[in-house]
Amino acid sequence: MNLFNVIGDALGTFLGFILWFFFDLFNSFVPAVFIFVVIIKVISFPFELKSRKALLKNAKFSAKTQELQKKYANNKQKLNEELAKLYEKEGFNPLNGCLPQLLPAFVFTGVYGAVFRPLTNLFHVSAEALSAAVESLKELPEGMVNFNSAYAQLEIIKIFPQMRDHLTMFTQEQISDIMDFNRGFNFFGLDLFAVPIGSSFSTLAWIWPVLSAVTMFLSIFIMQKLDGNRQQVPGCAKFVPFMIPLLFVWLTLYAPAALGVYYTVFNVISLIQSVFMTKFFGPKALEAKEEAARIARLELIEKNEQRLNK
Repeated sequence: MNLFNVIGDALGTFLGFILWFFFDLFNSFVPAVFIFVVIIKVISFPFELKSRKALLKNAKFSAKTQELQKKYANNKQKLNEELAKLYEKEGFNPLNGCLPQLLPAFVFTGVYGAVFRPLTNLFHVSAEALSAAVESLKELPEGMVNFNSAYAQLEIIKIFPQMRDHLTMFTQEQISDIMDFNRGFNFFGLDLFAVPIGSSFSTLAWIWPVLSAVTMFLSIFIMQKLDGNRQQVPGCAKFVPFMIPLLFVWLTLYAPAALGVYYTVFNVISLIQSVFMTKFFGPKALEAKEEAARIARLELIEKNEQRLNK
């Protein structure tokens, strides 16, 4: 078992409990995911706000760094000394703007474990029973069932109503959960089990990768328009907002459509959150708070210097 699956299973058991609660409530995957993402975004709000503050600080720090580089272009030693002083005065940490943005990747890993490995992480099916189910399906005559082993657990749920007589290794409670899961993955006729890259155009599975990409770029574009400082951010903070979302969009092509649903909903709610944060935690308000914190930090440094000089 690879590290991704280990982390996904650990987080998936916890996040799956929340997701499954709302799935039972609505008997449908899409509204369950919507409520689930809202809860995740509320929990992660402090981290998002910290990231926003860090990006603003990094942008200001970049401008000051460029000034020092021009001023001491011919004196490397003096430049390093002044940069060290600037780091101390500004309380700068280049990772502050990057690490909070990695949170969606951890949540995604947990969602993957909950959604794509539900038999083990949600329904507590033993490894032996799962292995027996896979072997039973592989032994069926060719053409009787189209089984995609890449997403074995979802495939078992998808074909369970037709192959129920061959899958006798599950308990009655597990069978009930599997049937509920099967029904909830049909959203107004759209099959959320379908893998876009291998499905026919008529299944409309391609809708979710397209929506994922559109909502991703729209979200990033609007966020940059609302907060122009993001475009001036140095280092990894400039690229992380694009790299991770692009990876997710690529994955939606090769994973069941349910992943595209999750990522599309995530993008839309993230956009709404960004508009809210810009209105109530805009650059001016954050700059005022950051300036107050900077002045307090400088005063503390001066007091320490005075104490040392006595």
